[in-house]
Amino acid sequence: MNKTEPGPAATGTPTGRTTSADELVRLDALSRSLPGAGGQRTYWMKITPTRVTGRRVVNR
Repeated sequence: MNKTEPGPAATGTPTGRTTSADELVRLDALSRSLPGAGGQRTYWMKITPTRVTGRRVVNR
């Protein structure tokens, strides 16, 4: 993806918070970015997408 092209965007409804220790470990291992504000974050929000637009992102 070119840096000047917009990436995918999603809108949705928050549906809860992930609190399972196993799920938190799994999500931390899968994440490929850091919080924009920096520092440690331990809060993962579940969101049910209602609309997804933009380009298809393929993890190779």
